[in-house]
Amino acid sequence: MEKVINVLHVDDEPSFLQLTKQYMNILGDNELEVHSLSEPLKVFNQLKEGKFDVVVTDYQMPGMDGLKLLQEIRDQKIDIPVIIFTGRGREEVAINALNLGANYYIEKSFDPKSQFSELRHVIRQVVKHKRMEKALTESEERYRIIFDGSPVSLWEEDFSDVKRYFDQLKAQGVEDLKQYLDSHPNEVENITQMVKILNVNYTTLEMYNAKNITEFFEGLSTFFDEEATDLFKEELVALFNGETVYQNEFPGYKLTGERIEVIVRLSVIAGYEETLERVIVSVIDITQQKEVEKSLRMSVKQLERTQKTLSESEEKFRTLAEKSPNMIFIYSFIKKGRVVYANSKSEEILGYEREEFYSLDFDFLSLIAPDYKESIISNFQKHSKGEEVDPIEYELLTKSGEKITGILTTKLIDFKGDRAILGIITDITGFKQAQEELKRSEERYRQLIELSPDAIILCDLDMKIIMVNQQAVKLHGAKGQKDLIGKNAFDFIVLEDHDRAMNNFTKTLEMGTIRNIEYSMIKEDGTIFPADLSTAVIFDEKGYPASLIGVIRDITERKIAEEKLIRQKEELSDFAHFIAHDLSNCLTSIEGYTQLLDLEYDETHIISKQVEYMKKLLTRSLALADAGLAVKKDEDVDLNILVEGIAETVIPKNVIFTHDELPIILCDQDRLAQVFTNVFENAILHGKPQKIMIKVKTSENSHEILLLNDGEKIPSEIQKRIFDYGFSTLKDSMGLGLSIVRKIVEAHGWGITVQSDDESTSFQITIPLEE
Repeated sequence: MEKVINVLHVDDEPSFLQLTKQYMNILGDNELEVHSLSEPLKVFNQLKEGKFDVVVTDYQMPGMDGLKLLQEIRDQKIDIPVIIFTGRGREEVAINALNLGANYYIEKSFDPKSQFSELRHVIRQVVKHKRMEKALTESEERYRIIFDGSPVSLWEEDFSDVKRYFDQLKAQGVEDLKQYLDSHPNEVENITQMVKILNVNYTTLEMYNAKNITEFFEGLSTFFDEEATDLFKEELVALFNGETVYQNEFPGYKLTGERIEVIVRLSVIAGYEETLERVIVSVIDITQQKEVEKSLRMSVKQLERTQKTLSESEEKFRTLAEKSPNMIFIYSFIKKGRVVYANSKSEEILGYEREEFYSLDFDFLSLIAPDYKESIISNFQKHSKGEEVDPIEYELLTKSGEKITGILTTKLIDFKGDRAILGIITDITGFKQAQEELKRSEERYRQLIELSPDAIILCDLDMKIIMVNQQAVKLHGAKGQKDLIGKNAFDFIVLEDHDRAMNNFTKTLEMGTIRNIEYSMIKEDGTIFPADLSTAVIFDEKGYPASLIGVIRDITERKIAEEKLIRQKEELSDFAHFIAHDLSNCLTSIEGYTQLLDLEYDETHIISKQVEYMKKLLTRSLALADAGLAVKKDEDVDLNILVEGIAETVIPKNVIFTHDELPIILCDQDRLAQVFTNVFENAILHGKPQKIMIKVKTSENSHEILLLNDGEKIPSEIQKRIFDYGFSTLKDSMGLGLSIVRKIVEAHGWGITVQSDDESTSFQITIPLEE
């Protein structure tokens, strides 16, 4: 069951906050828990509690609008998704919101179910994406903690260049790499230079006496000698032949010049077998073990030379063996084989007393896990024939049944005149567990990347792509991940944007992250598309930049929508100016003839007054068209005075006009006058009423202004389209009157509906009360 999403909803309209909460409960089946807040300035006290997953905020609010709230959240480094959910649908508001770091911008509509369904969907997607980012960060951090805290020396290496070199050799017909390297001895050194060491843990620094990672890399060339180079050749042959695991003993040197003996185990991380990009190399210091073996061999030789020195050598052996951190035993072949010596570490780890080991009834094979018995028996049989065997990794069983992973090194020796096996067991259980946890962490990390809805790429500091998810493959039109890995990330950005991309790359290294930078990008087939790119630096354990991660989002649809909005505004402006031109000519003619009539009649000043009023309306309409219906709610208007003045000039004398006591409201007076004028004219033209009335209903949250007339009923099919742009039942009408009414009403943040029956037709304007 997914975790409940806690939403902090900020809006200065309490009724809308309540409506949002109710719809979220209805649509989401309690998946979203909405917390309402009507005062933006209190948001930051709420966010300090840290219980919210997302902030949904209105744009236009008193004290602090939505954009200022968003900017303050980002300035305070509060890492929470923010969704702008507003009724003010201006283009610049949306662009500013996205530029300030809003995760989404949603415009309110008058279809509650549709708008709240969209809001719920966006909230779920944004929070899901944020939780995935957080899980990805935690997985990476867990990987780093396990890697750095491992008690075993771990090296993270990249053999991808080596793999490509192998592929070239195979293409040239090389089948036996050992034979090829024997005839081209300099190639081993060249291949060595192709291996990239990406990281080492703290245990590695301690093992080689390096103070820091810089000192480690500077002394890297002194760690191994020519003997190690020959062994490295064997490692290359194993990789060339498709093996993913290799183990051998290597000689080496610390930075102090001290010689050490190590077991090097190379393991290709699952999923990288084809590219060898991720290889974990573990290094176990067996110097002390070798010294013990050397001492044991010396002791055995002394035992062979003289019985007199036998006791001294045996004592020395026991002293060294008892101090050893490894389990040491001696297995004798006499009397069908039995353990004749086990050190204290064997007792401690395996849980047996020494007397139990030495008992004639003790079954030595009971210490070995079933899957490994055959291999151990085979090695002991080889020893019985006088043969030496290589170290082997296997699982032991303690007395309590617990499994332990170890590396067993055995040597054939003479013990008190009989053949015996000296065994040294290095417990690597902790290392194996750490390695398995690393693999699981790596898999979780990869799954989170693959499940991301955005394209994700990982680059080194040369901008070479080293990892991509499937969404990136899809976005760039590639056939598979192999088509993108190894390429330069700048190759997918158009040439004109390269300088800007390089500058932003530098800023990313300086600032750590850059969000939402728009570029023109190129698909594999040459198609260019707009994209939004966010980049961040991934640092190593020492705080140095190691790589960059980029999140790419295709914004083609958003750009199309923006361009469509611009075209619509331009078309509206052109249309308004066209109408204004013709109307201005008509008004000029009217005004001219009125001045002539004024010579004979005294009342023509009323006509002139109305002409001036129409000019003013026309001027405001042009400004309105050019500004995208941006009204000014800057006047307290007495509706009684406003409607009486309009009725005097618009409603004929034979039509009765009445109105209730109307409220004073904050609005754009000229635009609201146009609303009443258009509704009255529509009623007179189409309904032919005898009465026109205005009634008001005031509730706790709103005024409902009802414009009623007793004219002809409006058919239901016309009611559905009456506010549509360009719709009219008259042949020569442009159908703009009521569509303009709705635009002006909605631009104020109000709502309008129409109802019509046999008794009356009613236009209802709902005006929310201002707080």
